Amino acid sequence: MDSVMRKSLFLLLPLVVTNAHAVYVDVRHEYLDDSKANYDRAYISHRFANGVGFAIEAISKSGGDDTNKAFNDLETQGNEYTISYQFKTGDVAWQPGFVLETGNGYSTYKPYFRATWTLNESWWVGARYRFEYVRRSSDIRDDDTINRMDVWAGYKWNNFDWTIEGIYKKADKYDLYDGGKD
Repeated sequence: MDSVMRKSLFLLLPLVVTNAHAVYVDVRHEYLDDSKANYDRAYISHRFANGVGFAIEAISKSGGDDTNKAFNDLETQGNEYTISYQFKTGDVAWQPGFVLETGNGYSTYKPYFRATWTLNESWWVGARYRFEYVRRSSDIRDDDTINRMDVWAGYKWNNFDWTIEGIYKKADKYDLYDGGKD
C-alpha cells in the first residue's frame, strides 16, 4: 500500500469512528423580543453508557445595524462546554451538571440540577435549577449572579422532538427584563 493510500485511509478513520457512536444534534434559532436580537445555536452532545455526558454549543447572533433581522451580519456570541452525569430512578432521569460559557470579555459558570419525567412513550416534562456566575473581564460592569429556573414539556414522534420551554431568571445586580417598567 503506497503512502498516499495510507494517508487517505487514516484521514477517513474519524468518519468510521463517528458513525459508530450516537450523538444528539440540536440546531435552533431564537428571537428575544426584549432586546430585538436574533440568536442561532448549534449543539452537539453525547452520553456514554455509564451516564457521563458532554456537549459543545456554538452561539452566534445577528449583528450590524439590523440585529432584529435573522442571519444579518452573523457574529460570534460565545461557546458553551457541558459535562454532566445522568441516572434514572423509575420514570425520572436526574442530571447534575456543569456548563462553562465563554465569550468576548466574559465567562459564565453554570452548575445545574435537572429532572426529566417520562410520562409515556411520547410525552415528557422536565425542570432545571441553574445558578450562573457571570465573570466579566472587559467592561466596567461588575460580576453578577443569576438564579434560573427552566421548565419544559415535550412530545416525541419518530426521530423528532417538539419542546415548549419557560424560563425564569433573577439577577442580583442587573435587571434582565422588567416587563417594560422603568
